[in-house]
Amino acid sequence: MDGFRNNELVFVVGTTNFLESLDPALLRPGRFELHLEIPYPDEHDRREILRIYRDRFELDIPDDVLEYLVERTAEYADWDTQARYTGDHLNAVCRALRRRVIRPGPFTVTRRDIDETLARPGATQVVVSESELRTVACHEAGHAIVAQRLPNTPDVRKISVVAGERNMPALGIMLQQARTNQHLITSEEFVEHIAVSLGGRIAEELALGRVSNGAQADLLQASQVARAMVEELGMGATVGLQALRIPSYDGSRRREVSEALIAQIDNDVAEILTKAENLARTVLQAERDLITRLADLLVTAGTLEDEALAEVLEG
Repeated sequence: MDGFRNNELVFVVGTTNFLESLDPALLRPGRFELHLEIPYPDEHDRREILRIYRDRFELDIPDDVLEYLVERTAEYADWDTQARYTGDHLNAVCRALRRRVIRPGPFTVTRRDIDETLARPGATQVVVSESELRTVACHEAGHAIVAQRLPNTPDVRKISVVAGERNMPALGIMLQQARTNQHLITSEEFVEHIAVSLGGRIAEELALGRVSNGAQADLLQASQVARAMVEELGMGATVGLQALRIPSYDGSRRREVSEALIAQIDNDVAEILTKAENLARTVLQAERDLITRLADLLVTAGTLEDEALAEVLEG
């Protein structure tokens, strides 16, 4: 870093995909003065990139399947490292589809082709028992029913009890449609989002008379959202309109507060979680038969999506 001081004609550029891994000393004044962030492609960017590659590789991808690929690539390309899809990933997907055109011959790309192309090769298959499969099916049914019934949550588009589906580290998944509002979220929407997270655990309890550790990630997510509502967004009942978290290099931390205020924060968080739990429980108690019916179908079919899923949920 000190070797170019006598030569002002040298222009040094550094790039990284993992800014968080850099030593802060590398970024201090006098070293890399100008910082440019190139974000991951958003929905519009991915759509335009994929259209370019669709034409370049002469792929027969219908518009609705292209939209499905745009939607799929909103997820993590690698869940272990939390790396998102980049333009290089999109190029690789289209090249993989092109190789299939060269070998077997031209074909019209389907959603299943997209799923198979995005699947991680060599992923270890997870084997679950019949009892575990039933529990997972009831759990995902609970998520789906709450999401479908509450007014401020997107409708459900897919449920799967195929372990490791979509390269996600889970025994089952429930996926929803994209939110209409992409930038602003109301307090009601936050509470209903938490209710959806808690729906799996409640469905296990109602349908099976027992609960499992399958809700661990759901409980963590629900608690984090509720705490963010209170500490960052001023949505607590008693804490009031104040931000209690301070941004830091590795995330954020709560500023020093009194014991009395900590008790208020905890009470507000508990109140939000209780409200969300009651919402989910009210929905699922009225839909006990649907929990069982949906779980039965999932155990048999493994996956339900689109029209077939909508028919069950609305039938």
